Amino acid sequence: MMKDKQVQICWVTGNLTQRKQVIAKVKEALGEFDLETYTENDLIDFVIQQIRSVSCLGNKRLIAIKGWPEAPSRATVIKKMCKILQHLPSDCFILLDNLETKSKDFNDLLKKKGRVYHFSTKADVPTAINIVLERFSQEKKDINSDCAAILVNSICPQFGNERQVDVDRIMMLVKKLILYLGSRKVVKEEDALAVCSDEQNFIIWQLLQCLDSKDYCQSLLLVQKHLSNASSASNTLELMMNIMYVISWRYRMLIFIKEGMHKGWSENTIIEEIGKLPKLKRVANSMGFYIKMQISKNAQGKTISQFTPNAVYVGMKIAPYYSRKELMLLIKAINEAIVKLRATQSYVESLLCLDSVILAASRVLSPKSTSFLRADYCY
Repeated sequence: MMKDKQVQICWVTGNLTQRKQVIAKVKEALGEFDLETYTENDLIDFVIQQIRSVSCLGNKRLIAIKGWPEAPSRATVIKKMCKILQHLPSDCFILLDNLETKSKDFNDLLKKKGRVYHFSTKADVPTAINIVLERFSQEKKDINSDCAAILVNSICPQFGNERQVDVDRIMMLVKKLILYLGSRKVVKEEDALAVCSDEQNFIIWQLLQCLDSKDYCQSLLLVQKHLSNASSASNTLELMMNIMYVISWRYRMLIFIKEGMHKGWSENTIIEEIGKLPKLKRVANSMGFYIKMQISKNAQGKTISQFTPNAVYVGMKIAPYYSRKELMLLIKAINEAIVKLRATQSYVESLLCLDSVILAASRVLSPKSTSFLRADYCY
């Protein structure tokens, strides 16, 4: 990399993992050197002066610039950087770490005079799974595609047209799993689930799957894990409400699907009709005297649907396992629990409400037996 005497500049951007790999190779190629690091807190004129200076001991110098140096404007910085990078001292090597610019002059100069590495910070799901498999292969550990998919799905949106994965996050999760395994060579499904259990979105979606399979014990473990992330008592109640809203959203969608199936609608018709239901948001007036519900719209002014086609498609596979009566009773129990949660500040009462819903959804407790929730709160 830097062994070529003609190359004294390396420009690397993108995800941290691949940047660190390139930087390590640069340092290895240079051998012994003096390292100087500059950031956006240093003046551009001072950085240029340091580049032009010569080592007193005659050693190679690696100057790492990790932020655009301070100057009146970005254009001024780029102009001065282009000028100094064209005529570097023979003992000076420049590492531009994650400096981003669309300047054509700067890009053309770096492509001509140095080595340029632009890595992606995002990856689609199949690519992310391949990254996981490749990384474990390098560590000489065996992981199958299903376990790799668990890791990837834990940090990317469950639904949506653009399910993008943060490369740095997936690499950190891989590192976490490698450390969790220790000397073991084979990754099991429970290992992957264990390291993903801190991801709150992942916990919620796993909880929904456990409720569908009527696994009450695993549901309680997931809820406990989710609530353990709370920073305070008020935050605990907030996390409980989040769980209730997600469960309510899921069962409302299943009711709509069930009704569509009862009417004999095709899958496309069900998706189309449910897609007409808008997503609502609470909006307060400027003085905060009242709150009203408003239809959510995207940047283009188009109404956002409450249920995406992918979510409905998954729901159609689950709906046959529920009866219409069961879903209606579950929604009633959930609504009663939400009212109770809003009205109480008691942690014990809140847990009781949440547990009653999980019991009902898991068919351990009949939804009709949750009348105690509305004992003090009639509406």
